Amino acid sequence: MNLRKYILIACIFLSACTQLYRGEDGKIYYAPLTKTLEDTVRTIQVQYIVFGCECANWLVLKSKPKLVTNQKEGEYIFLEPEDIAKALPDSLSWNLHVVECTGKFYNEEGYPKKYLKSEQSVDKARVFRYSSWKMIE
Repeated sequence: MNLRKYILIACIFLSACTQLYRGEDGKIYYAPLTKTLEDTVRTIQVQYIVFGCECANWLVLKSKPKLVTNQKEGEYIFLEPEDIAKALPDSLSWNLHVVECTGKFYNEEGYPKKYLKSEQSVDKARVFRYSSWKMIE
């Protein structure tokens, strides 16, 4: 009887854990978890906020675009390019700019495609799949 309890507890624990997968490159990624996009195409303005954690770092700006420093409250999201060729380049300092993106949110919280696993656990957040972007400020 005790063995059944331990097996049941292990099954519940494993099903609650975040799913991971190994990419073709051999690296381990978080599974996106979400597949269905909203019907509404939106244009949002975001700013990258540097935190000392693995987390959703893009702050959705609610008012006129202006650079924010040390913002702790607000909606933080992940960004995911619709086409890797249109992805935001890593070479820019995104925390110094406001970026306008057009696209759709996924219906459920999760992780963007190809989000690398690190030693820290990462909380799920809304994911915005963008088809285009431009720098505003």
